[in-house]
Amino acid sequence: MYIPVQVFADIWETLMAYNLKYWSFSCLQVIETLAINIFFFEVSFIIWIILENTIGIRISKEAEKEGTDKVEVSVKAYMIRDWL
Repeated sequence: MYIPVQVFADIWETLMAYNLKYWSFSCLQVIETLAINIFFFEVSFIIWIILENTIGIRISKEAEKEGTDKVEVSVKAYMIRDWL
């Protein structure tokens, strides 16, 4: 939830910073904003693919079922499941 809100706030700030001072709208600002967003999307996507193919993104099915605290460090961090 944080990332989309931050992205839209940054886009709004980029487009309105000049407009509020000079009351004009520049097509160049829209092009710059799109170029920046496309660039960072592509870079993030490439990094994501590299990470997914090398070290993996998700935890194992066992860790999902048992909990990462139990699988990775052999300790139950929260006993809430045992009480239910």
